[in-house]
Amino acid sequence: MSQAGALYRCVCGHDIPVKGKEPVACPTCGRLHHRPEGVELGAAETIVVSKSGRSGSGRSAAVGTRPGAESVALEAPADARPNLVGRGIDHFEVLEELGRGGMGTVYRALDRSLERYVALKVLDSAVALSQQDIVEAFTHEARTQARVSHPGIATIYYVGKFEGMTYFAMEIVPGRDLESWLDEGPLPFRQVVNAAVQVVQALKEAQARGVIHRDVKPGNIILSDSGRVKVTDFGLSKTEKGGLQITGARNITGTPYYIAPEQARGESTDFRTDIYSLGATVYHLAYGRPPFDGDNFMAVIAKHLGDPVRFPTSPPQDVPKALPIVIGRMMAKRPEERYASYEELEKALQELRPEAQTPSTVRRRITAALLDTMMLFIVASIFTMVVGLGATLLGRSIDQRSTAVQGVAWGVAAVLAIAGQANRGATAGKLFGRMRIARVDGFPVERWRLALRGICQFLVPLAGGAVSAAALLGLAPSANTVAAILLGTLAVSIVDFLWTLRSRDCRTFHDLALKTWVIDRT
Repeated sequence: MSQAGALYRCVCGHDIPVKGKEPVACPTCGRLHHRPEGVELGAAETIVVSKSGRSGSGRSAAVGTRPGAESVALEAPADARPNLVGRGIDHFEVLEELGRGGMGTVYRALDRSLERYVALKVLDSAVALSQQDIVEAFTHEARTQARVSHPGIATIYYVGKFEGMTYFAMEIVPGRDLESWLDEGPLPFRQVVNAAVQVVQALKEAQARGVIHRDVKPGNIILSDSGRVKVTDFGLSKTEKGGLQITGARNITGTPYYIAPEQARGESTDFRTDIYSLGATVYHLAYGRPPFDGDNFMAVIAKHLGDPVRFPTSPPQDVPKALPIVIGRMMAKRPEERYASYEELEKALQELRPEAQTPSTVRRRITAALLDTMMLFIVASIFTMVVGLGATLLGRSIDQRSTAVQGVAWGVAAVLAIAGQANRGATAGKLFGRMRIARVDGFPVERWRLALRGICQFLVPLAGGAVSAAALLGLAPSANTVAAILLGTLAVSIVDFLWTLRSRDCRTFHDLALKTWVIDRT
């Protein structure tokens, strides 16, 4: 994973790459700029970029510059952090260190009051003493995360202070964050889509509680040993009372690899911002690299703002063809062009599951066709009975057994079957056999496409019904013409069926023409 270089924009407008710990003079105006102690700014890290030109970074939450300062110590030096292993913090016994972030350290601890293991996130005292806004960000994360109760969101148990240290205790999740999985390459797509669906369900619950995450990325998604996904780190979250303002109203908060355009511009955000970031995350997990890359984080952000999303020409074999369609909509530049709700997005992701994209076998489709034929026979029989009864009530005589009447009845039954497929997405036989019609490119199937497909499927009874109706109206063509029409439609249907037998995905000619296929309903 490429790392972005550290850049500072001088007040004169010149961008300066800051290397090492020594101050660097601006080549334009000569002002000195000091690099924060030991910080490596990366596009995979959460950052805050002030529109006035200052920037900051943090592994777990955003921090920013103090007004009037050219730089800020974004992370306490490692040797300045106390080792809390073996110590007691209130009723917690610290057992081991789990990791370090931009603002603090995470430990595994024992909650002696309830006799359970927790993850203890402790804010560095040096940071807390120097910047009150960091303390506010830290407590904001805990309170926001605590207000959302969902299996896909790590539970906050306790927030407290001890000897100048601010900390909170949260559910400890045995597993690894998805960013660490990416070190081994792209994840199996089945795992990607399962994780994405669970994240959507968690974010949907957060939205219902008035919370927007605003920093969805692989590093904030933990995959537990049981296969469950946990969303963590609500340090940049926004509530219905407004977003957390860490360093003022003119800040850009987010992670460059996954930041939404409106978030990068410092504009208002909503749940669609999280959808964009999740789309970038799914892209990274499925293809093994982020959607946009660059020499520094500002270059990556610029691509989010203006460049279209491009997909690998040789994706992993298990990635479905419809994934770029879903990601493309999730990562639309304009929020109104993205999915309008989490329910809609979840449905689109569910249809990407491998088991949801299994073409129905020839045997299942033949069974469905026989059921459809049986339904046509029943409907046609009912139609002829109704016509005969109506003729009797009107004092007219009609031969219900005549070829013309029965042909019209089959035509009417076919029209009803086509209308039902256009409304329900499948014929009665397919619904009974748990099959559905889908577009191969992943888009929803339009009604006109379903209707045209039904016409092709029921071409023979439709043709027979049309000829029979013409005969009843005295407009019957010659016998040779009738025979040609019926034999022609029958031949087309037979060839269509034979093609299905040799097609790898069991697709008929009309499936190929309409870009559809029949898949098993899960």
